[in-house]
Amino acid sequence: MMSDAAERKNVAILYADVERSALGIRSRVAEEINGKTILRRTVERLQRAEQLREIIVFCPEEQIRRIQPLVEGMDVEIIGLQEPVSTSPYVRRRKWGLNCWRGGIREATVFDEQSFTAEMVLRLREREVYTAVAVPAEAILVDPQLIDGLIAHHHKNGSAMRFTFTQAAPGLAGCAYRLDLLHELVQTYTSIGTLLYYDPDSPHMDYIMQECNFRAAKELCVSPWRYLADTARSFGHLNRLGENLNGQLESGQAGQFAARMQERIWEADALPRELEIEINREPSLRIQGYPHGLGARGEGQGASRMGLALFEKIVSDCMAFDDICITIGGFGEPLVHSDLPEMIEAAKRAGILGINIETDGLALEGELAEALAESKADVISVYVDANSRELYEQVKGRDCFEQVEGNLEAFIDKVSDHGPMVIPHLVKTRETMGEMEAFYGRWLDRCGAAVIVGYNDYAGQIKDKAIMDMCPPQRYPCSRLYRTLTILADGNATICSQDFTGQQIIGNIKEKSISELWQSEKMNQLRLTHQEKTFHTNAFCAKCKEWHR
Repeated sequence: MMSDAAERKNVAILYADVERSALGIRSRVAEEINGKTILRRTVERLQRAEQLREIIVFCPEEQIRRIQPLVEGMDVEIIGLQEPVSTSPYVRRRKWGLNCWRGGIREATVFDEQSFTAEMVLRLREREVYTAVAVPAEAILVDPQLIDGLIAHHHKNGSAMRFTFTQAAPGLAGCAYRLDLLHELVQTYTSIGTLLYYDPDSPHMDYIMQECNFRAAKELCVSPWRYLADTARSFGHLNRLGENLNGQLESGQAGQFAARMQERIWEADALPRELEIEINREPSLRIQGYPHGLGARGEGQGASRMGLALFEKIVSDCMAFDDICITIGGFGEPLVHSDLPEMIEAAKRAGILGINIETDGLALEGELAEALAESKADVISVYVDANSRELYEQVKGRDCFEQVEGNLEAFIDKVSDHGPMVIPHLVKTRETMGEMEAFYGRWLDRCGAAVIVGYNDYAGQIKDKAIMDMCPPQRYPCSRLYRTLTILADGNATICSQDFTGQQIIGNIKEKSISELWQSEKMNQLRLTHQEKTFHTNAFCAKCKEWHR
């Protein structure tokens, strides 16, 4: 560190809170990996960057005495903040995409997880900082060479460069902000992800193709891991990595870390990252022909509604990890379940990170709509699937477009800034293609987000209405087998959400825990067939077109 090669003052800034992380969950900056605290490890790595003049650690003013021992004896300035630093409102968009630099709703980035305040900018201005490189306090593997390259690239185009980022996996680098831009972001309550996001009303070339992108090595960009020790899952990953490297966490390079992590790419964690939970089997009005509702499994094939107690067991089984997201939907219409508001509360009490509710929107009205608007759900996904009454009836088989449209419009008005995100969906088919652009533009303007999803024929079980086959030419193991567990209304867990008829059950949550189901012999055997690329041995996998999503 401490190189004066650059005329402009470059500093690294970290925000450390010993109680709450940037994701809004329990902080781990004071916890240890291989005998050193998380914060200390991050600062040690940054001290090896030659282009950084200083390292500044911001923290709540009342926590200064708790932060000081974590970096004792290190060349770092600790600045206590009087203003509270709240969780970034963009974190909600990131919850389903934590392992990639850009991913989640509206293509939110890892940089959007950090919050900045006017007081931070003022303190940096007092120190005549030109460029602030924001690095998460939990980035124990941040690469000093990437930081130096990022800063050098940032200054390459002189005053024209206001920010510079890299596509490296979360935790390996940071984002360089010119101080005037950081000031603007704070004043306008926005984030860098808003600048990077493609807005059809203001079209521009993707910023990854522009000069502000410092191009990191491919293996660092495609590495599907979160190199931030801020969740129980990623903390465990990095702790095991440290044990395997025999003390090389301080001196190792990002490429070395990525290679080691790649060695265990097909090892399943103790718990899934996502759960899809079907709480009932009453029919949901999706694309005509989709297998939603009671008829898909027939009368008498298990309970048609999941009880609140069983749902509470499911989410309680997940409490060991704090990054789990759930989708309440499956093959029924969750909004007609009388316990839905209580289930949302139960999920949050159990520490579920993200909650998504999938609905056709027909029941999104009255007292239920009021309750959902004030609930702790993160996302309400409404499958409208059309932009006109005529198309809606064509694809749904019912004349309900105006009812759904009215419910959706009224619900958007009910939701506050702190309420759930409302996201209209359209399934892209040969029928809906003509209205796709108008649908997307309308709802993007109205509620800030809209999603176009590919058609799913459920491994050939229903008619294929897709515009074209989007599968890559060369097949690889399905990441869903390492990410998502599907639980049906009767408590049965199946190998995959493609199995809507429950033909390949791996066990029942009434008798086993989520971890036992996830690590069951049937699941592990199916994962092995994918690793061996013998996909044809499973009837669903053989015909599946969703394995790459």
